[in-house]
Formats: sequence, structure tokens, C-alpha cells
Amino acid sequence: MLPELLVDHEQIATRTALTEDYKAFWSSNDVIGIFPQEGSPIAYSITSDAGSSKVIFDGGGWKLRANTEYYAFYPFAPDVNMDLKHVPYSVEGQVQSINGAAVFDGFDCLAAKGTTNEQNGVAFKFNRLCCLVKVIARPCAGTYNELRVEAGSKIIPVSAEYDVTSDACAFTNIEYSDKFSVSLKKLKVSGEEDLVIYFAGIPQDWHDNTLTFSLVDSEGNVFSCDKTINKRIEANSLV
Repeated sequence: MLPELLVDHEQIATRTALTEDYKAFWSSNDVIGIFPQEGSPIAYSITSDAGSSKVIFDGGGWKLRANTEYYAFYPFAPDVNMDLKHVPYSVEGQVQSINGAAVFDGFDCLAAKGTTNEQNGVAFKFNRLCCLVKVIARPCAGTYNELRVEAGSKIIPVSAEYDVTSDACAFTNIEYSDKFSVSLKKLKVSGEEDLVIYFAGIPQDWHDNTLTFSLVDSEGNVFSCDKTINKRIEANSLV
């Protein structure tokens, strides 16, 4: 039997549903990546009950060495050429299926390091590298399929890299676009309720930048408004 791999995600906002104390809960299909001493990252799948901030992941036949430092990250993407100093991350392709549901599966960017004990077990305490954005709108009654965020130039960060070994673990090699979108799974509103949308983003300084937020309904109608952002959005923040 392989040693337990304990993941503590208690000190950062949850991946599945935001709570008042911002605890984190892992989902049943979650997979993290762990870099071995040499080679590409190994997938570790959750084996304990999901819905908790502390869960156990198992790497199958891959065994950890005792008294050795390892680096872990989420989301995991198999890539034999991945370098632990250049782990890729993208915010494109996000989907929301339920109004007001803060679900960031596959986009909540997390990183951690830990040292194995004498039993070859290790406890990782993850840090969040991305920021979480909450958009609240009161649109007309209807069914909505998309949230668009647009700018007059390429100032919206959509992909980047990070060094999982760095204490700062900040994003580098950031790529920018003039647009970004979140797909909505036919979210219906009555016209008397808010439409609340969450998505993960890449932190940056947004002083004196104006973005256009648009909702697209099922008939192709577009409802837009401009928002000027005058703040720096930090990692692990909810804005």
C-alpha cells in the first residue's frame, strides 16, 4: 500500500462553492500533478471522500522517496515536455452551468511544495495563483448563453506560465487578448433576479482600464455595459 498523500486546501477559497469562511473543498474527479526528481509530472487522483478541504491523492504504482521535497500543482495536464519552472495555465474555455455557482474546476490555479516524512507521506498546503472574479448583472428576463469581456486593445491576460519551485510563484510569459468569454449553459432569469457569474482570471494591475461586459441571450441579443477598473487584482483574491 502506498503512503497517503494529504492535501490541505483549507486556507484558500473553495473550488466548488464559495462559503462565508472561504474554505476549499475538492471534487471527486480532481487530479493533481506532482513533479518527480526527474522527468515529467505524475498524475495523482483523489482516493478519499470528496467534499472536504483535506483529502488523499494516490499516484498508483508511483512511490515517493522519503525526506525528499516535491512540487504539486493543479490543474493537471499530461505533458511529457512540461518543465516545473514553466507550468502552463490558461483561463480560456470556462463554463458556468448554474446561476450563482462558483465552480472553477480545471481553472483554479494552485501550487504547493512539501517534503516527505519517514513513511514517504507528504502533506501539501496549496496556494492560489489566480484570482476569482464575480460578475453580478440584472438583465431582462430570458435565457443567457455567454458572458463576454472585451477591451479596446490586447490588455486581457488569457494564458501564462509559472515556476512551481519559486516562493513567489508569480505568472510570467503572459499572453494577452482583447476579448475573453465564459460559456453559460442556458442560464434563465426572470428579470427580477440577479445573474451571478464567476470565473478565474490572471492577476494584474487594472488601473485606468475600461472593459466592456456583455451578456448574450439565446436569440443573439447582446446587452453591454462599460466598467472602469481602478485597482490591482492580486492572486487569491475575489473581486
